[in-house]
Amino acid sequence: MTGHTQEAGVDGLPGRTAAEAEQERAEEPLTEILDQLEAECDDREKLSLGEVLRGFDRRGFAPMLLVPALIALGPTGMIPGMSIATGTVILLISLQILAGRRSPWLPERAKNFRLSTRKLKSLVDRSRTTARFLDRHLRERWPFFTRGIAARLGSLFCIVMALTMFPLALVPFGVALPAAAVSLFSMGLASRDGILVLISNALGLGAIGLAVWFLATFV
Repeated sequence: MTGHTQEAGVDGLPGRTAAEAEQERAEEPLTEILDQLEAECDDREKLSLGEVLRGFDRRGFAPMLLVPALIALGPTGMIPGMSIATGTVILLISLQILAGRRSPWLPERAKNFRLSTRKLKSLVDRSRTTARFLDRHLRERWPFFTRGIAARLGSLFCIVMALTMFPLALVPFGVALPAAAVSLFSMGLASRDGILVLISNALGLGAIGLAVWFLATFV
C-alpha cells in the first residue's frame, strides 16, 4: 500500500501539535499525578529527574511543566542545583510547546539529575490537601485563555518564569514565585481554566519584579 503516513501527535492522534493536544485533553486529577509520583519512589533511595518525568511524557506537555515546577516549589527545591535543573527542564519544555513539537525531549544531563525519594515523598504528602482542593474547583472557565494563540503566548510566559529561576536560585525560597506561577499555569492550561491562567500571570509578574530587584541590587 502506498501513501503518506502522518506523524502521530503527542497523544497518539496524527498531526496535532502540543498546544492543540493540550486544548482537547481533559486534565487527570492532580491527586492522580501525586499518586504516580509517590509510586515512582517505592523501594528507591534516589531517583533521576528523567525517571520521574518519563511516566508523564504520554500525558502531554502540561504535566511535564507541572512536575518540575512542583519539585522546585517543594522541599526538594532545597537540594543544591535542583532549582537550576528544574528551571532548565521548564525552559526546554516551554520552548518545545512554542515550537509545536509533538513529543517532549530533554538532554541526558538534565534527565540524570538525582533527587532524594524521601524529599519527593515529603513533597507529595504536603501537596495532597492543595491537590484535593484544586481537583474540586478546577473546571473549564474562559477557555479562550488556554487555546490557540493564548496557549502559545503562555509558553512564552513559562520561558520567562524559567529564566527568572536562574538568578532567584541564589535567593532563599526565591524560586517559589516562578515555580508556583508555572504550576498554576500548567494546571489552568490542562483543565482549560482561563481564570487560573490569569492568576498565574499575576503571580508571574511578582516573580519578574523579584528577579529584576535581585539583578539590580546584587549584580
